[in-house]
Amino acid sequence: MKNIYLLCGLLFSCIWSKAQNTQIQFINNSADSVMQSVKVFADANVMKDSLDFQTATSFLSIDGDTTYTIKFQSKRDTAKSISLTQAFQAGKKYVLILNGVTNDTAYLTNPDGVSTQLRILSIEQSALGTPTANEVLCVFVHGSTDAPTFDVYAVDTLNTLLIDNDSLHQVAPTTFENNFIKFKLKTADGNFNISTYMFDLSALGGQTTTLLISGFLAPGSNSNGANFTVFIVDSLGNFITATNVSTIHQQEDIFQQVKLFPNPASDFIQVNYTLNENSDVRYQIISVAGNIVQQGELHQTTKGINELRIAFSNLNSGMYLLRLQTETGQIAQPIIVK
Repeated sequence: MKNIYLLCGLLFSCIWSKAQNTQIQFINNSADSVMQSVKVFADANVMKDSLDFQTATSFLSIDGDTTYTIKFQSKRDTAKSISLTQAFQAGKKYVLILNGVTNDTAYLTNPDGVSTQLRILSIEQSALGTPTANEVLCVFVHGSTDAPTFDVYAVDTLNTLLIDNDSLHQVAPTTFENNFIKFKLKTADGNFNISTYMFDLSALGGQTTTLLISGFLAPGSNSNGANFTVFIVDSLGNFITATNVSTIHQQEDIFQQVKLFPNPASDFIQVNYTLNENSDVRYQIISVAGNIVQQGELHQTTKGINELRIAFSNLNSGMYLLRLQTETGQIAQPIIVK
């Protein structure tokens, strides 16, 4: 009988100890080259010695009902860091995300005037409810510093609006069935399709995940940083890549590389592109309403590196699409006129 009491006591102790813990996950979504790899601290304790850009930890256990100062510190320049002091309740799950860039002139300002400086975004997953076994709760996190405020629509017969006016550093949850899903990011007025993405959520039923908008719309104007893309991070810290199924058909084989700068632009934009064969090239600037507002042609453009300077003809401020076309292919990239 004494052994039974002892066993029950140990079991109760284990359950009580587990109940006192908090689960916390760290994600690095800062496309700043200085923050390419960071060390993560909870007070003086190292939680992760090296957390690279677009990577995450699984959920780690810390003592619950305790206030911690969480710090992300650059491994390249230890003077660059950011901290957040927060109370973490026992039995809860939290996701902490490094977002934005350091105060660096190498990166564009946000087109909507939102500060691009580093932030730690904190998501209390426990407060969002628990999805059913046939659902996946995706928490959208806008982390692309040069991208405008956007809406998220389901690609369905109803064109369902899922998230309205999601701007930089904002967090917005929505629920999908655990199946193949498509959604599209559009500018806040709903007129301009930034891109359309597809995910396979079939293995994520019952999970609350983090969906990260990441990278730059204009990498060439942002220190040649990471391209704009979308990821899902699951509870184990796995990064799940989306399939880009943009409705803008692109054949990029002939265009080996395209760089735009400055972007946002005021009076002109410089386009540097590389062709893999000689070809005539046409450019078009397309408004959010789908109208061609400016165009031109370049004849006998040669294989290799080419430069094109486009002076704007009375374009209003806003977002446009720059499309380069040849007889065999085309490529389209967003530009912002300020």
